Amino acid sequence: MSQLKSRLNRLKKTQTSASAKEIEPPSHSKGVDEWDGLGAVTETNAYGSFVKRKIKIPLHQKVGFYPLSELVGSADVLSNLQSVESNIKHDKMLFFDTETTGLGIGAGNVPFMLGIGFYTEDVFIVEQLFIRNPSEELAMLAFMNEKFQHFTHLVTYNGKTFDLPLLKNRFILHRLAYEGEHLEHLDLLYLARSLWRNTLTSCKLSHVEHQRLGIHRVDDVPGSMAPTLYFKYLAEKDPNIVADVFRHNEVDIVTLAVLSIYFTTLFENTDLYNSLELDELYRLCLWFNKMELREQFQHVYELLTSRATEEDPNYFVPLAMIFKKKKKIETSVFLWKRFIELQGQPRMVNTEPYIELAKYYEHRKKDYRQAIYYTKEAEKRVYNKVSLSKRDQKYTEVLQEIQKRKTRLENKIKSKKKEAVKNSLKLCQVEMNV
Repeated sequence: MSQLKSRLNRLKKTQTSASAKEIEPPSHSKGVDEWDGLGAVTETNAYGSFVKRKIKIPLHQKVGFYPLSELVGSADVLSNLQSVESNIKHDKMLFFDTETTGLGIGAGNVPFMLGIGFYTEDVFIVEQLFIRNPSEELAMLAFMNEKFQHFTHLVTYNGKTFDLPLLKNRFILHRLAYEGEHLEHLDLLYLARSLWRNTLTSCKLSHVEHQRLGIHRVDDVPGSMAPTLYFKYLAEKDPNIVADVFRHNEVDIVTLAVLSIYFTTLFENTDLYNSLELDELYRLCLWFNKMELREQFQHVYELLTSRATEEDPNYFVPLAMIFKKKKKIETSVFLWKRFIELQGQPRMVNTEPYIELAKYYEHRKKDYRQAIYYTKEAEKRVYNKVSLSKRDQKYTEVLQEIQKRKTRLENKIKSKKKEAVKNSLKLCQVEMNV
């Protein structure tokens, strides 16, 4: 019995020793040697270890069309774009992007790399946090908590629906308090879609940077390949396997800073407007009108109407509605009439200006003849549309509404004529009595 007990104790000691060896974090020296080719080292805190790569980019360095220094002193303009409450300072912005094992935000999707970027006095710093296995994630998240304390704004691209919810879920999973709630969030994807929804074929960050920022990636690994490369790294433990993922993430972070610069230049550099497409100018009008920036709005409005006259008069219609909402109806009337004049007499055309002018003359000017003229012009164009697409219920209903308006105006004209005749008779009778 004592011999069996002795053997069990020896076996227990062996198992304990093996377990301790398995969970022992890699030594600092091993991390340096292993990751030196990527310029990365092992970072250690109270929760464990992970790999950190740090890149410093001088602010005078040009990335695409813009030097990184252009955001210095100009970042507060961005607060107008997303209605954040506090002022934005360039050195209080934390640019953030993740590389993950999948696309969802559920527990099975692990962010194996967190990329962050921020300004210091003379350089832009990119830091990339990488976990060599899932057990290192807690240490990486704890490091992020410490970073959050130095910033006021988080800047992402699609972070509202993906990166940030995913990150918060990881904190919950590891039972670690998320200490970034004080950060106001600027998701640049929403600005990009607002500005380029009709002018760019895609608002993916890589497409935007190529088309508008002058950033051209060479031999870039698509983000969709990142999970495959990470799983291969887990199997082979060769840092070179994920080298391209580091470079891809680095460009993503720097691009966020350059895109922020681009949006600030829209407020400060009016020379840029000449290179914009018509729809971009219209989107700027919407931005400046919403933010009540009258000087910028007027400048873009004048440029847009000048170019639209030659290129595409259709922009007069939505511009007219902007002024209608601003209760500047006479400007709207000018734009509706200008649209009609430039359109000529096509068979099918936007009927909105005709209907709006009919309303204007009926209700404001009480000029029923002018009102019925524009109503009939609208009817003519919708009728052409209905005759070409008889099954289109939408145009049939519009035609019915126009015809109701025409009937009402005709009745008003008849009533006005009767009233005029009656008044004339009364006048004659008075004269006869006299």
